[in-house]
Amino acid sequence: MPESIRPAVARTHRGPVTQIPRKADLSLKPPVDRVAPRNTALGLVCTRSFPAVVGTADMMVKSAGVTLVGYEKTGDGYCTAVVRGKYADVKLAVEVGVDTAKNLNSTSLV
Repeated sequence: MPESIRPAVARTHRGPVTQIPRKADLSLKPPVDRVAPRNTALGLVCTRSFPAVVGTADMMVKSAGVTLVGYEKTGDGYCTAVVRGKYADVKLAVEVGVDTAKNLNSTSLV
């Protein structure tokens, strides 16, 4: 095994303790996949207030098989809920989110 690939062993007065990876080992690991799968979609619903976005996001998550990515405060009192999931689920969740925002007397933008 070449020296650049073999991990080093930390030694103390009691013997080997832990494995310390060398820098060469980091390049051998596969890269972390940060790209979303191809069959997913992203849905956004913007509301006029934070309480409205919380209620909207709650109904979006409960109505379809989507995952809440997060909330964004976009300024001037507007907040955006972001969800991810399959295309049909995201479409349904956004429609439910718009209806919920309208019921909460909040201006809703898609």
